[in-house]
This record gives sequence, C-alpha cells and structure tokens, in this order.
Amino acid sequence: MVVEDQGATLGLSVAHAERCLENLRIFGQLNAFLCLNPLVLDEAKSVDRRHEEGEYLPLRGMIVAVKDNIETAGLNTTGGAVALKDYVPRRDAFALRQLKQHGAVVIGKTNLDELAGAGSTLSLLGG
Repeated sequence: MVVEDQGATLGLSVAHAERCLENLRIFGQLNAFLCLNPLVLDEAKSVDRRHEEGEYLPLRGMIVAVKDNIETAGLNTTGGAVALKDYVPRRDAFALRQLKQHGAVVIGKTNLDELAGAGSTLSLLGG
C-alpha cells in the first residue's frame, strides 16, 4: 500500500498544468495542439480541492492531451476536418469522463490528419 504525503502535494494539479502551459508556449510552433482548454487551471484547482476534501483521485496531477477526434465538452472537436471546425460537443466521450472522474485534467486537443485516417502528419486545420 502506498501512502501519499498529502501536505507535500497540495496544488499538484495546478503546478503540473502551469508547467505544461509554459512548455506549450515554448514549443507552440510545433502545431501539436488545435486548441487549448481555457479552463485548465480552474479545472486543476477543482481537482486539488476535491483531493483536499478527501476524495480518492488516482489520476490527480495528470495533465492529459486529447486527440481531436474524441468528444470533449466545451472544446471544439473537429477530427481534423474543416467541415467540423465549429462543432463543440455538449458532453465528454465515455473514456474521457472516466479520466476526469479520477482526477485527470485536459489541457487541450491535439492535432491530427483529417478524421485520423490518412496516416500523415499534415492537418488542414492545424498545419
């Protein structure tokens, strides 16, 4: 059994999210992301708060990037297709709901070729 030192990890999700955002600023020219989650720090604070209140969150501190063909509530989900550029789902895909329920925080949506079908690295939306 692993016992976590809770005092040393308060704010863990926020710290990891801030570090990821800084790395994205440094490496932004790679076009790896189609969009970033504008609420990432708020969501990280919420996860840390849930942890402080005693909720078991095995994925707390995990900042995840989601491929843009997975529905993510409140964020454009395009599948790399121009025809879907304005589509914003109202709910998360099941797998993503499970990740969030267990403490993961979405930083953004990653680039892909159209509908993830061509096997290339070129995207009409993200370069």
